[in-house]
Amino acid sequence: MRAFAVSILLSLLVTADVAAQGTASNESFGHAQLSIERIFSAPNLTTTAPANLQFAPGGQRIAYLRASASNPEINDLWIYDVRQQQHRVLVAATQLVEDPTAMTATERARRERMRIRNSGIVDYQWSPDGSQLLIPIAGQLHLVSLPENPDAQPEVQTLVSATTKASDARFSPQGQFVSFVEDGALFFVELASGELHQVTPDGSATLSYASAEFVAQEEMKRMTGYWWSPDEATIAVTRVDNSAVAMHARTDVYADRTELVQQRYPFTGTANATVDLGLYQRTSDSIHWLNLPERHREGYLARVKWLPDSSQLSYQWQTRNQQQLTLYLQPRNTDDEATAVLSEISNSWINLHDDLVFLEDSRHFIWASERSGYKHLYLYRTDGSLIRQLTSGDWPVDSISAVDDTTGFVYFTGRKTTPLERHLYRASMTTSSPNQPTQLSQRSGMHSITFAGDQRSYIDSFSSSTQPPQVSLHGPTGERIVWLHQNLIDEKHPLASYLANWSYPEFGELRAADDQRLYYQLTKPPRMVDNQSYPVIVMVYGGPRAQRVTNSWGDYFSQYLAQHGFVVFQLDNRGSGNRGKLLSR
Repeated sequence: MRAFAVSILLSLLVTADVAAQGTASNESFGHAQLSIERIFSAPNLTTTAPANLQFAPGGQRIAYLRASASNPEINDLWIYDVRQQQHRVLVAATQLVEDPTAMTATERARRERMRIRNSGIVDYQWSPDGSQLLIPIAGQLHLVSLPENPDAQPEVQTLVSATTKASDARFSPQGQFVSFVEDGALFFVELASGELHQVTPDGSATLSYASAEFVAQEEMKRMTGYWWSPDEATIAVTRVDNSAVAMHARTDVYADRTELVQQRYPFTGTANATVDLGLYQRTSDSIHWLNLPERHREGYLARVKWLPDSSQLSYQWQTRNQQQLTLYLQPRNTDDEATAVLSEISNSWINLHDDLVFLEDSRHFIWASERSGYKHLYLYRTDGSLIRQLTSGDWPVDSISAVDDTTGFVYFTGRKTTPLERHLYRASMTTSSPNQPTQLSQRSGMHSITFAGDQRSYIDSFSSSTQPPQVSLHGPTGERIVWLHQNLIDEKHPLASYLANWSYPEFGELRAADDQRLYYQLTKPPRMVDNQSYPVIVMVYGGPRAQRVTNSWGDYFSQYLAQHGFVVFQLDNRGSGNRGKLLSR
């Protein structure tokens, strides 16, 4: 299949070069024409925007990742001081380890599931008090302490031995510990003493602890297998038994070699891993297993989350046919049984989400559901009784961005105006008009939002079909405070020499034979002649929930084809995402 796709791509490129012979020369335009080589060369055509932006507690510092000047494939960690409006490199990947690209097979597989392509510093976490950052890299854990003098160098401390191969590392909620997984077992370091504690037994070839199994990572986007309680007294931890999953061979194809890898892979209809959930009590150094496979019929542990007061643990269990999802509350006192709070049922399947938010009083929560045909937000009591619907209409919510218990607002991204754009909205938890949330983002395009912990500001990562990615800092009602990455296209911008030949796409919709609305994107050659025929390439991807037609930046291959005389027609089919389970008519 891969070879077939490559041959089609090569044929298209050859055809494009032939078609280009019938177009005007680059010299007649007087400007550069896009090439395949330039698309994949440095510097990035759109410049490299800050990635993985995270507010420090208090909201006065923002950390982010940016490609190293010496190697664009390796990330370094930067800091932006909101008060001083200054950017600086906090620590480079090469300062921490000799080879920033090194990683274990476990970490490589985990990054593949998370679609992480770069190396160097790819993950980090602020300490709860904002004075330190935890950086896992090449299996090592580094604690970076920020100096009071912003011009001074940070202090770097290595938490584990050089032979440790740690993954899924994080601070505990109050910052007293750093936990990590190694070889299928869970550990934590007590920061005050430096003492290392092993939480679970050792892992084996078929048994692992505190890790997400393959299906959970790849299909359910659950990337972890352990969860600290907010008071740090308890850790919920998984036990995964893969002994019933059959071994299969897969082929990994690299640029210079091919490798045959043996892997336990649960093909459709065959046995899955058996997953249980336990509660580790730190004071007694013991684990009580909940025996989920015996409590519930065959299915999946989809999500786990503690309530703010640490009295109860929530977990979501999905049946294997994916038609029922139940939210349970398990008291930390394991002598008490779990209570089923609510259940979603579908005659097709239930889409999982990460939009369960427990309010600070631990007596209410916000839940997302597609029961109406569109994903919307609902306010519940923890006894399972519905208080009110927070959003409604023939449009879907994307995800919750923040919840402000003090003001009673929930912030979320959604597609109220068009499924081709994502905007930030605000709704009151006492709303009587769930179909009329307040839109905070204004520019047409795709907005990705990161809120500060106090909900007093947020970061907006934005792009559109006419604007390469920008990053800005905003106040809670949407006003822009400062640009973090304005990305203006001036004469020095990598795109500048190509803009005269640039073709911006057009968007529209078609009505199918059954009257369903299908959205398309049309990219034309920059200069078209009347009464002349042009070859058309139709691009359709039929994967479930995938969406290719959006008002966003970055379709360079269509641009390349258009500049070589092709009309490129992209169409999202009936199964595309972000239009609800009941398609608009």
